[in-house]
Amino acid sequence: MKISIPNVKDLKFLAKGKRAVVYKGFLNGIPVVVKKEKPDIKAKGRIKNEARWLKILNKYQIGPRLYFSGKDYVVCQFIEGDTILRWIPKSKKSEIKKIIIEVLEQCRILDQLGINKKELHRPLKHIIIKKHPVMIDFERTYRTKRPKNVTQFCQFIFSISNILKEKGIKIDKEKLKKLLINYKKRMREKDFIKIISFFKKI
Repeated sequence: MKISIPNVKDLKFLAKGKRAVVYKGFLNGIPVVVKKEKPDIKAKGRIKNEARWLKILNKYQIGPRLYFSGKDYVVCQFIEGDTILRWIPKSKKSEIKKIIIEVLEQCRILDQLGINKKELHRPLKHIIIKKHPVMIDFERTYRTKRPKNVTQFCQFIFSISNILKEKGIKIDKEKLKKLLINYKKRMREKDFIKIISFFKKI
């Protein structure tokens, strides 16, 4: 499907998802990603939803930079790097710990804002690592009184504990579960700090 987006040149197909088709192009010489909503999907407005949340979250240095959007497309910063599961086996223990903590700090901001990203329990394609972690794909993001970003990302950590163990990172699952239970009750800053301290010490 050929598309035309204002001021974006050399558009090339990258991938196709459930709700959108993704292209790479150039905006004033800068590499960008264009996500265009499929015309035949039932869940309309997902791309508009993504643009809305990126405008908010970019203020907190979360997500790729949003350049502009239209009725059924967004134009964002192109993030070049590896997905988190591809990156971990190639990285050192100290680097992995640093990235885990940085992701958790972003998750904490989302929790404080009352925003749920979803997919963070299994973010196989939703966190890209270069020098720092960048969350992508905010189509299904929504506001809630009980956000679960920190706890969902820790579920992912539990699921890859064997991979982390090979890198010298041993997760005490029972201890972390207790910390998460306490955090979930009131989502207090002091309980989040204990979670961060847990990962710094492992």
